[in-house]
This record gives sequence, C-alpha cells and structure tokens, in this order.
Amino acid sequence: MSKTIATFTKGIIKENPVFVRFLGVCPVLAITTTAMNGLGLGIAVMLVLICSNVAISLMRKLVPEAIRLAVHMIIAAFFVAALEMFMKALVPEVAVNLGIFVPLIVVNCIISAGVDTFESEHNVFMSAVDGLGAGLGFALAMLAISCMRELLGAGTVFGMQILPEGKNMAMFVLAPGGFIVFGVFVGVARLAVSVFKKRKAGDAEC
Repeated sequence: MSKTIATFTKGIIKENPVFVRFLGVCPVLAITTTAMNGLGLGIAVMLVLICSNVAISLMRKLVPEAIRLAVHMIIAAFFVAALEMFMKALVPEVAVNLGIFVPLIVVNCIISAGVDTFESEHNVFMSAVDGLGAGLGFALAMLAISCMRELLGAGTVFGMQILPEGKNMAMFVLAPGGFIVFGVFVGVARLAVSVFKKRKAGDAEC
C-alpha cells in the first residue's frame, strides 16, 4: 500500500510534471488563459496518460525492444485520436478552444517521458496509478495557473466575475503574464518540495 501511495503522490508533489520536471510547458503557457481551457487540457492529458500506461503495460512483454518506442507512440496516438473525437462530439466548444493542442498531446513530453521507463517494467495496476498521479499533477498545475491568469487578467474564474470590473490586468492573459505566473508557481512548488525533503530527513534522523 505504501508503494502505491508513493507512486501516486510523486507525480502530484515530488515529481510534478510541470512545476518540478518542466514537462509540457508549451501548452501550459499557451492554453492557460482561461480556467476552462486549463482544466480541459489537463483532464485530456490525464485520460490519455492513464489509458496509454495501461495499454503499454499490457503489451510490455510482446513488443520487441527495437520497435518499442514506435509502438508506444502509436498507442498514445490512438487514444489521442479517440479523445479528440469524443471531445468534438460532447464538448465542441472546449475542443475548438484547445485547437491543435489536443492532437499535440501525443508528442507531449509527459506522455513520451514514461513510455520507456515505468510502464515498460511494472504491472497494469501500478502503471495506471503512475499515470493517474502524473496526469492529476499536470491537471492541477494547469488548473492553478489558468485560474490565476484568468482572475488577474480578466477578473473572472470559469467566467464568473470575481474582481470588480476595471480592476483586472490584461497583461496576465498574454505571454508575459503567463511566464510570470508560471515562475511564481514554480518557486512556490520548489520551496514546498525543499521543506518536505528537509522535514522527511529530520524525521529519518529522529
């Protein structure tokens, strides 16, 4: 149980794909202008990651080493294509807003980073847990950044007016604002990880 919890939580905190490992930064900066966009892409990446991890784990003993990476990317592409069709049918407005970044999930560093490591060596359950943790960590990072950018830049969160009209700073929905918010969150995340490691080392010494 402790191993399962550690595998799940590492993608959220200690090895967060965005704030710690800096994976998938391009869509993070491009899409997080609104909370709905950030949440939509975050959930999309999480679903693809979980499904790909499970499929790759099931096939890990059947695929020759020489073509493993190519097969893994094809599997990811299949799930991305299926997800894109579902999004266009069920949430067409979100699909339009996310645009090219949905099909580009297949080449997202978060997807490709794990195909030759964890999922190729562990069982289906642990691969699913790893995918859920990393995907949730990415989705939470997207949601946090997008909510902050929308709040500061437009005065709203998920379209609901939070700040008084005229009190927003439009810079935060532009590229410079994205870098500023991203940098602040990275600093906070690094500080939290550092404190966690020091506290854990202190407990070990005791």
